[in-house]
Order: sequence, then C-alpha cells, then structure tokens
Amino acid sequence: MQSRTEQVTAAQFRHVCGLFPTGVTVVTRRMEEGEPYGMTVSSFTSVSLAPPLVLVSIDHSARFLRGLRPGLPFVINVLGERQQHLAKTFASRQEDNRFRDVDWSADWQN
Repeated sequence: MQSRTEQVTAAQFRHVCGLFPTGVTVVTRRMEEGEPYGMTVSSFTSVSLAPPLVLVSIDHSARFLRGLRPGLPFVINVLGERQQHLAKTFASRQEDNRFRDVDWSADWQN
C-alpha cells in the first residue's frame, strides 16, 4: 500500500466504514433519570465464554456512557436482516425520539 498525505474527512471515513458489512446491535440501558436510552453499535465482539464477556466499542463522548458505572445493567439487542429500520432509528441524531415509535418492554423476560 502506498501512503497518502491527504486527510480523510469524517464524512468520507464514515461512508467508507459503512460499506463494510458487519453485524449490527442496538445497545440499551436506563439513564440515571430512569429514561431508556439506546444506540446503534456495529462494534460488538464476544471475548470469552467462561466467564461470558463481550466487548462493545462506544465513543467516549457518547451520551450512553454518562453515569455508567460497573454493575449497571445494559442490554445488547442483536438485530436481524429485517430490523434495518431499528438500526437507522437508533443511529438517528434525534436521541430523544428513538423509542417513540418502537415496540419495546422494560421487562427483559418479555
């Protein structure tokens, strides 16, 4: 590969990375105020079977991380091919409206 000195813009980088197929998840949790929060995450990896560990890469400035402490629960929703609309909804810049038109339950057993 030849090195280039040109800078890649954030928009160009996002576009190119978006062309790489990968599994998509929506990671959800309750924020400190009790409201649900979720975001689309494509960087999800299983790390260990025993103990069961996963790695989810989230930008350090993401709202999802505000007030997150060890031991607080969160949910990783693995999306199927027919759930592309959910990936788009939870990737939206309109964070306060992400759960508005989504059928969801706060009870993990449902």
